[in-house]
Amino acid sequence: MSRNRQDRLRRVTILGGGPVAGIAALGFARALPGTRVDWIMRPVDPAALADRLPATLPSSAPHLEQLGLDEAMLVARAGATHRLGERFLGWGPADYITSEGQAMPLGVAGALHHHHALAPRHPLHSYRPAAVLADAGRFVHPTAPDGPLGFHDYGLRLDPDAITPFLADRATRAGVRITSGEAVDADLIVDAAGPAPTPDWIDWTDALPATTLTLGTVAATAPDPCDTYRATDAGWQATWPLANRTLTGTAVLGAGPIRPGRRREPWQGNILALGDAAAAMGPLCCTGFALALANLSLALSLLPGRDLPPLLLAEYNRRAGLRADRLADLLSAHHHLAGHAPARPGLAHTLAQFARRGFLPHFEEESVGPERWLAVLAPALRPQRPDPIALSADPPAPLDRLHATLAALPARLPSYPDYLARMRHA
Repeated sequence: MSRNRQDRLRRVTILGGGPVAGIAALGFARALPGTRVDWIMRPVDPAALADRLPATLPSSAPHLEQLGLDEAMLVARAGATHRLGERFLGWGPADYITSEGQAMPLGVAGALHHHHALAPRHPLHSYRPAAVLADAGRFVHPTAPDGPLGFHDYGLRLDPDAITPFLADRATRAGVRITSGEAVDADLIVDAAGPAPTPDWIDWTDALPATTLTLGTVAATAPDPCDTYRATDAGWQATWPLANRTLTGTAVLGAGPIRPGRRREPWQGNILALGDAAAAMGPLCCTGFALALANLSLALSLLPGRDLPPLLLAEYNRRAGLRADRLADLLSAHHHLAGHAPARPGLAHTLAQFARRGFLPHFEEESVGPERWLAVLAPALRPQRPDPIALSADPPAPLDRLHATLAALPARLPSYPDYLARMRHA
């Protein structure tokens, strides 16, 4: 039996003025071509960091594809640049670079980080292709899967001044009506207008203590595939290189206007909260927009009719909550290991497992791969129990060979500004 057309969503209204509202408008218009989608523009809240610092994770690629947004288009028209890694300076006993992708095979049994724990001659990130390229200011797209350029992965930074007009154009082409009026009655309202106090807000400021952020801009700088977070006495300073300028951020720990946390039920009745209205991840690592992309994709995959069944909304809230919580665990790991904050429950479990035997526990709804977690934990924690498989190998010859291979890699590649210029003019 075909679905009764009276059950379908007839009207969807998006509230907000930034890229989170833009992806919501585009996503619902593409998913529901027979539905009226209105995007009511609102000024971007200064505390809406998903809108002010938009960036994607490697796991965001299928969500962008779902919206019809390919990388070449974002680079050419939305000021996108590639983000291979994040450099952390002064956050602990040793500086480190986080990155994603897969570990290169060593040619012997056992995981790379287990071998490194037995013979830590160089920082762990110097054995990761993405981190080596990021540190050297080099980038190429992954190529042959059996060589050193086949194991890295990357996200994108999006220029906050360019991405919203770009998404507005795409949404208009998809049939979205853009206005600046008041909210109208709709079968579904998507609140992407930024953070607002709600009774079901779960506060994370103890674990994510950067609650004041001052943004700045350095003009006419070269793009770079690595973000930098330098610890200070009061918090940290960040540089986020874009195509033609660099955004800077000075974060202060303590009481401030940013309130990290999430809603217990971001989808209630016919109102779906998205972006900072649903979960405020704070400024570290710029993950709010990627989380909004993932949750938009989840909402579209569970898309109900006009009846909005409670069981379906409960499943969305469960999965969105797990995803936000686990991403908060990762972000709080930086602060906890630097002595800034206590460990959240999920992080405490992860730390206990890793400290005992060097393994990461499984969690549902992870947003990042294990390499990102290992890049944070391994420099600070040495497992109490060495891995028996790594102990049976011949250290440190495999590590030395891998380190030499990767150390020679950047000299063979173009600088990132040259590579990006070629891409933009292709």
